[in-house]
Amino acid sequence: MDKYRLICPKCGKIYGKYDMVCPTDGTLLRTEYSKVRFKPCDLPGIWKFYNWLPVEGIIKKRYRKNSNLQK
Repeated sequence: MDKYRLICPKCGKIYGKYDMVCPTDGTLLRTEYSKVRFKPCDLPGIWKFYNWLPVEGIIKKRYRKNSNLQK
């Protein structure tokens, strides 16, 4: 199983990672994670939840010299 899967709590059908509601009954999908215990990552901010976020990787920041703006 992937990091997580989306399941309709009413009909039990499994949906793709970009779906939010069941097209059959309009129920909000429930997320079921492959890991049952949360272990935070050694990353800043929201990224400490990386293992439970619907992301595939981390984009590293690149800054211009003498500026706080990202490229």
